[in-house]
Amino acid sequence: MKLLLVGFSEQNAEAVKMFCSRNFASLDTHVIPRQLSEQMTLILPNNSSQQQNQADAFLVDLEGVGMSYHTAENQEALAAFINAKPTVLISRRDMSSWRQMEKVVQSVLLYLCAPYSKTEMMEVVGQLTQLLSKPDRTDGALVVQSEKTSQKQSLSLPVSSQSATREQTRDKKLAEVDGDKSTEASTVPAMSSKVQEDNSIIQSQASDLVDGQSSHFVKDSVDPGVKVQVLTKVLKQYFSSIYDTVFVRSVLELFSYTHPLIMRIGKYELLINPAERSVIMDSDITRVTDCFCIIGNQKYAGTNGVQLLPISTEQYIEKSQKLSRAGNKKYVMNTILWQIAAEVLHYDLPNQPHPLRLKVKFVPNFAVMRFVPSYVYSVLSACLSKARTIVELQSLFPELSIQQLNRVILLSMLSGVAEETILLPANTTPDADKSTLSSADKMNRNSGVRQANSTGFFRRLLQKLSI
Repeated sequence: MKLLLVGFSEQNAEAVKMFCSRNFASLDTHVIPRQLSEQMTLILPNNSSQQQNQADAFLVDLEGVGMSYHTAENQEALAAFINAKPTVLISRRDMSSWRQMEKVVQSVLLYLCAPYSKTEMMEVVGQLTQLLSKPDRTDGALVVQSEKTSQKQSLSLPVSSQSATREQTRDKKLAEVDGDKSTEASTVPAMSSKVQEDNSIIQSQASDLVDGQSSHFVKDSVDPGVKVQVLTKVLKQYFSSIYDTVFVRSVLELFSYTHPLIMRIGKYELLINPAERSVIMDSDITRVTDCFCIIGNQKYAGTNGVQLLPISTEQYIEKSQKLSRAGNKKYVMNTILWQIAAEVLHYDLPNQPHPLRLKVKFVPNFAVMRFVPSYVYSVLSACLSKARTIVELQSLFPELSIQQLNRVILLSMLSGVAEETILLPANTTPDADKSTLSSADKMNRNSGVRQANSTGFFRRLLQKLSI
């Protein structure tokens, strides 16, 4: 049975292909690369593809084919493309309007909301394989709900009852804040299959925009007070050269808020909602970054041109609606902070191992950022499901220096990407650094490891194991 992936980024397509090959032996998964129009916008690929004609089913990322919203033209084009074959529609927006298409295509449509978990992908592909094994089954479309809703109950209802259930599910999903993690980047270097397994098949994100009611935010389960306390301790002890700067102190103060506020940097304002981890502003991010580059490295003394002004929920709604009407978009706060921190902080970072452990909640959308080294995505992917020390990261990425790894750790902390409570190992003592250094020394003294490093053995091995 041939499954065709349409509209996926190259990195996500490879991850989904690997996922399907490991879990569904009956599926032969292929990819149609994303295509751009003359105006450089994403479009539905040319429907004369031989792969498309031979496909038994489709997984279509709607944003990846330029169909962020349902229109009559989009529906007609997509219906002609899938040609009455079972299809999974994936979107980051409300897909209720796409259900009109069910009457047109007369084939089974499944719906998957992004960002999605590994479990949700397993469920939807499992349903697809069942449908393909029973080609006579045309009992209408099904809906794959989030893990927080009762999917099993919906799928067991008669078709006549599923429509009402879907509407209830949609209303509930719009009202709740989903904590799914997410990730997507524009480039990814070779890495081991274990690292790739921790990649975007587990969590997926293809857009940096926070789109109103259908958005999925990453909830912060750590108490703000605890979060700031841990980060302050870590930054003071291990990154002392940047701790007492305007930018770092401003970020730490920002992390202490739980209610809406305005961050004022010179003449620019960022409207921030910590509860949904979003930012909306009336200026370009590069202007805000330039302003921070001027004042962010100064020694902190009072406001230094940066003010955090708490506002009421009513004021936030009024201001955000005004900015939205003016054409400004909401962005994920973590990606905004990462971009600013990456361009502001250029201090010499520690070049010695330390006991800190990095585990990330998700991988930011580096595709929308400037000048992000490709290795950053690989390092964070390695830290998605397991906390790793800097010594472990060095063994995975021997071509990277300790300073490069420390920079990734620092940006992860200042953007809110790192799991704060895992940074410091339990029962950390003053001798912890010596212990870590001792382990590193023993590793370097091992002649076999030293020879493997010098000959590039580990790098070649990782390349052979990579996707």
